[in-house]
Amino acid sequence: MSDQTLPKTISASVLHGRGLGHKLGAPTVNQPLPQGLNDLCYGVYFSRCTVDGREYDAITNVGVKPTVGDENTAVAETHILDLNMELYGRNISTELLFFHRAEKKFPTRETLAEAIREDIAAAREYFKKKSE
Repeated sequence: MSDQTLPKTISASVLHGRGLGHKLGAPTVNQPLPQGLNDLCYGVYFSRCTVDGREYDAITNVGVKPTVGDENTAVAETHILDLNMELYGRNISTELLFFHRAEKKFPTRETLAEAIREDIAAAREYFKKKSE
């Protein structure tokens, strides 16, 4: 990872995506990267989201989604652990706390889904240890 300092915060409205996170078993909220955060390393971060003043543990991918598309604009896609709520158009805050791994292209959507499950398990362990 670069020498960037964490935490970094993304405060932006939730955009409609293609619904791929939901199809892969991990629905996400999509946020554009603010101008000042264009230098973030692409990859998976353990994060915390604030929605209506309440904080939720989360996992965020920052990047261009190389497995599922040919995006050229980086976005933040966040899976909020244990929250099932419609957030489109709402302004939420996503705080990137810990860089877990670099973004990579997986050979299939199935291997991507497995990596997401592993990332979520690692995030849960991270937050469990932080709360002890």
